[in-house]
Amino acid sequence: LSSDGCVRVPRGDGVCAREEKRVRECERVAGSALWVPSMEQLKCVLVEELSPAFAHCHVEICPCPDLRSPPWNLTHPGLGGDACILDVGKPENIHDPKHHGTSFDMNTLAVMAAIPQGVVLGAGVACSHVMGTNAELVPNYNAGSCESASKSCKIVGDGYVQEEYSSCRIGGLANLMACEGLAGENVIRIEVKGRVCDEDFCGAVRGALTRRFTAAGGTGEEQVVALAGLVHIHSGCIRGHVMPAFANEELPSYEAALEWLRFFDMPAPLLCQSVLVSSDVGGLYRREHTHFFSPHPDGPCGHYHYDTSPDTVHYEAFFRPVPRIMRIKAKEA
Repeated sequence: LSSDGCVRVPRGDGVCAREEKRVRECERVAGSALWVPSMEQLKCVLVEELSPAFAHCHVEICPCPDLRSPPWNLTHPGLGGDACILDVGKPENIHDPKHHGTSFDMNTLAVMAAIPQGVVLGAGVACSHVMGTNAELVPNYNAGSCESASKSCKIVGDGYVQEEYSSCRIGGLANLMACEGLAGENVIRIEVKGRVCDEDFCGAVRGALTRRFTAAGGTGEEQVVALAGLVHIHSGCIRGHVMPAFANEELPSYEAALEWLRFFDMPAPLLCQSVLVSSDVGGLYRREHTHFFSPHPDGPCGHYHYDTSPDTVHYEAFFRPVPRIMRIKAKEA
């Protein structure tokens, strides 16, 4: 354990040799540059789009807070430097028993993003070889220092348990940002209270990008905009899910997958990591994925859907635009 509370992870982090053989190699299957609006453009669009959706809305450009400090306690000071969105794996890796062993090394993903000493954060699935079961993951892994501040969440009985996650491996599905994690660069800070729209917060932000940048600019990859960062839910309650153990048979449809998930009402405070993309570019990319953990060790952790307390909910977000995106899959065995 390092002085800041992060877990230092040795390379090849203790997964046994038998399990190492089951970790498939991965490859890039698509990728492109993204359009990066100016921070002032982003601020103006988000003010105009979010103000009618929330009773209180404030958007500003400001330095990123020190993410090594409470409540975040992450492995890096900021969100600055080069960055790349990584759309990793596929739902079939979770829904089909033939693919349940699929996993990826975050050190390898950082190298593929051309940020080999960078930080990997976002939303994904824990490695079942590490957990001994299927589980949610809120990854925060520093490939330069081999430190992890990741959190996992698994079903236990009728409830769930949040745990520290020290591995550098993720399971078969994730939406991530790899970045240098530098301090000192500006971010877009959004603070909203009192939801008066039908969209969830992350959906409202992503929808603003789609309406004002992608749809307004026509079609084509050059119009795609992505934001990634952190969302602090200070008050209220959200609806989230935690995946149970893998199903013994393939889940044949979206409806079957929803039925399989375990849903809970989860109270704030919650700390989220979110990846938002304004277009799926013909089905290549997932447009939105947000996971959260609690600053309290015995608190909630999982996948964010929406808040259930519109009058009392209070969101504070720190986002940065991301200039590149990449689709990564496991090589066929």
